[in-house]
Amino acid sequence: MFSMGGTVSADKGGIPNEHANKNKSGNQSDDEDSSDDNKVKQNKGNKEKKEKEKEEKDKEKKEKKEKKEKKEREQGKKNKKKTLVCHIPPGNLDNAHTIWISNKAVAKHLAHGDHVGRCTANETGGGSGSGTGNENKPKVSSVSSPAANGSYHSGNSVSITVSFNKSVTVTGSPKLQLETGATDRFATFATGSGTNTLTFNYLVQAGDSSGDLDYLSTNALTLNAGTIRDTANMNANLTLPAPGAANSLGSNKNITISTTNPVVSSVSSANANGEYVAGNNIAITVTFSEQVTVSGTPQIQLETGPTDRQVNYASGSGTNTLTFNYVVQAGDTTNDLDYVSASSLTLNGGTIKDTATNTNNAALTLPVPGALNSLGANKNIVIDTVSPVVTNVSASTANGAYNAGDTIEITVTFSQAVIVTGTPQLLLETGTTDRQSNYASGSSTSTLTFNYIVQPGDSTGDLDYLTNTSLTLNSGTIKDAATNTNNAALALASPGAAGSLGANKNIVIDAVAPTVTNVSSTNADGSYNVGQDIVVTVTFSENVNVSGVPRLLLETGSTDRYATFVSGSGTSILTFNYQIQVADATADLDYFSTTSLDLNGGTINDAVSNNAVLTLPVPGAAGSLGANKNIVI
Repeated sequence: MFSMGGTVSADKGGIPNEHANKNKSGNQSDDEDSSDDNKVKQNKGNKEKKEKEKEEKDKEKKEKKEKKEKKEREQGKKNKKKTLVCHIPPGNLDNAHTIWISNKAVAKHLAHGDHVGRCTANETGGGSGSGTGNENKPKVSSVSSPAANGSYHSGNSVSITVSFNKSVTVTGSPKLQLETGATDRFATFATGSGTNTLTFNYLVQAGDSSGDLDYLSTNALTLNAGTIRDTANMNANLTLPAPGAANSLGSNKNITISTTNPVVSSVSSANANGEYVAGNNIAITVTFSEQVTVSGTPQIQLETGPTDRQVNYASGSGTNTLTFNYVVQAGDTTNDLDYVSASSLTLNGGTIKDTATNTNNAALTLPVPGALNSLGANKNIVIDTVSPVVTNVSASTANGAYNAGDTIEITVTFSQAVIVTGTPQLLLETGTTDRQSNYASGSSTSTLTFNYIVQPGDSTGDLDYLTNTSLTLNSGTIKDAATNTNNAALALASPGAAGSLGANKNIVIDAVAPTVTNVSSTNADGSYNVGQDIVVTVTFSENVNVSGVPRLLLETGSTDRYATFVSGSGTSILTFNYQIQVADATADLDYFSTTSLDLNGGTINDAVSNNAVLTLPVPGAAGSLGANKNIVI
């Protein structure tokens, strides 16, 4: 049968079996109650089992502990020279453990935080709770200072505060190592035991230095044989924030330690490399190892030639670079500007002190001139206010004799490089007519070249200029190359004096041809006949060299005879020989005419190859053979 409420079971007779359903439902409820009872019993059994297991473990642990302690007592009796200590490894506080150590080592262990006796449960991480216990240890949360930000110097005391996350108790004298320059100083514990903030005092010592005071490292806090523990006797974790990081001393404060004198590290100039003249301003910069404060007008003395200039301080106080302004004066000169010496920086009644404390006087010693970090080494500044002057006159042409057409190169050297415009000239002493030598080359150097072309008739035994004013501009200019503003001084050394052309060189100018000055004979006056020799001498104005057989035509009656060259080459007197022939006759032997001397295919010239002028004195006139001798043929 079906029911609107759902399925109904029936008995064999077709009547609904409500009792059966009821009984079925009741049986099901009983089963559920029975199941809950079983679960309770089971949980109770598990709990009892766990408690029993715990008791067994605790008992086992206790037995092990008692056994260990018994062993340690026995070992202690055997090792009367040993001590039981709790060893707390520095930097690894979570690894505390109990060990026996030699009595001699006790002090050393105590110095880094160990203590006599067994480690406590808190020290070994065995305290109550599910954790190890290490999370309950005191630890550093921040490092700072009650001291104001600013600069501190020798003798000042700076308090450093180390804050923990809980209150700690201190024994002994823990210390905090600070980064203070060449020697790292310790700040020693002062106060704060029983609170969460410990104070360490640092006394600034001579030589300490720091741009931003901080501790040395994350393990800079040490026990120094003392202890830092909480109320549960748990050792504090001494690890500090990394230096400079958040919560570090350096991050929390801006404390400068300055006990050293500022020193000069470099000297230079803000001006570009190059040449400077009178009136120019050159800014000299002196850099110190730290910021300095200036009072008054310190000075730096520069090497500037005949007169060394004092340069006054201009600006830079409160920085590490001071500026001194140098105005170039007339007469100043240097090829590489530098100061006079390492002690050239002076206070001049003022002061130069560190800005940090304004108590430390700066050391004024400069780098050695020309050495590393000096002005001369750092810059290439030329000071030129002096006119170039002539220092020497010479010639690139070799010593020797020169004649018409030859070129002589005269060199004029100045005290510095010069620039030339136009065609300056140098007047030379060259005999009857003094010649001008013209500028040829050398502009932008210190040596100028003047070319002289020898002219016919020029003559001098030692070439030189005419006077000490022989160098002239000839409408041109000669100025210093550095600034092109300083006109050169043109005065020369006196002719023949040191530095003159004549003193430096031995140049002979011979552009004058040899001439006949006299004709005579070595024969005595008298009558000569056929076969006899008459020696005729021709004298020149200088030594001559002969090639071939020149001849001299004589007036000897109906037939004029030649006297032929015999000797005398290299001297000023040439010898010609005439042998009397049949029918020769003259009442006063002489040559035929003024042109009677001829080369006959040969040559007669001087040492520089000037051809001799062969014109003779007029026959019978002074200097002629007829006038000098009375020879009858």
